[in-house]
Amino acid sequence: MKFIPCLLFLLTLLWFSGNGHDCAMAETTDAPGLFLPEATHDFGAVCEGDTVRYPFIVQNKGDLPLNIIDVKTD
Repeated sequence: MKFIPCLLFLLTLLWFSGNGHDCAMAETTDAPGLFLPEATHDFGAVCEGDTVRYPFIVQNKGDLPLNIIDVKTD
C-alpha cells in the first residue's frame, strides 16, 4: 500500500522538475552569445619592445547586445 503514494510522489516530483527545466531554458535564450572562431594565437618569439598585432574576430551569436568590459592577456 505504501508503494502507490511513493510512486505518485516521485512522478509529481519528476513532472515539476521537468517543467522547471523547460522554463529555465526559455529564459536563457535572450542573452548575448560570445563566439570566438579562434580563441588563441601564438605570436611565436617576440623581442622585448616589439609591437605585435593580430585581429581577433569576436561575434555575438545571441539575441542581446554583447558588451566586452575587460580583456586580459597571458
